[in-house]
Amino acid sequence: MRAGKRILAGVLAAVLLLGVLLVPVGAAGENYVVDKRPTIIIHGIGQSEAFLYDDAGNKVQQEDGSYLQGWPPVIDPMDIVAAVALPLIATLLFQFDFGLTSAMRKAVNNIFTLFKMDENGLPVQNMQVQRYPNSVAETDEAGQNFIYNSIPLQGLADVIGPENLYYFAYDSFGNNAAVTKELYEMIQRIKTEKGVDKVNLIPISLGGTIMNSLVATYPDV
Repeated sequence: MRAGKRILAGVLAAVLLLGVLLVPVGAAGENYVVDKRPTIIIHGIGQSEAFLYDDAGNKVQQEDGSYLQGWPPVIDPMDIVAAVALPLIATLLFQFDFGLTSAMRKAVNNIFTLFKMDENGLPVQNMQVQRYPNSVAETDEAGQNFIYNSIPLQGLADVIGPENLYYFAYDSFGNNAAVTKELYEMIQRIKTEKGVDKVNLIPISLGGTIMNSLVATYPDV
């Protein structure tokens, strides 16, 4: 048994070594060709912002000048403490649920009240994701900061150029079919604007699910 494992390990080592030796000279040097077609990043869960809009289509502004944000939610730890402190203490003292579960549920509902979804995965209120329809190069400084803080893409932008880098911001808690349609329309628009027949897609985490849905729904993409 041990001899067989040694032989197998030797074969695997030889294969790996052969693979390294057969890499074309310059493949990792200055002679490689960079694919500079438009590249769309399909982010993972929660890597987008959502704001509440009024009936006129404007972001709802708070007294301090900031916009009312549904995601990521603005959480005040003291509000949670105040909501659950008494039932928590009573539960610990008497080893019985004295309204702790109900208080926790209410506190969580209050935190996500702006981001509440209906049974079809659509926002109950007029919550809209902050989208970046243009390339990173054409996005304002605030948008670029958000994109680069969400995913470290500076290195990729340096290689392919920020004018070829796009960030598909979508509602990762919403309706999958609607998100897939948004992505398909973005791809078609970019292909037309850039005069190309293909784009590169880089899915991250949940973005892989969106990409699979895209391929299944729009096989001609």
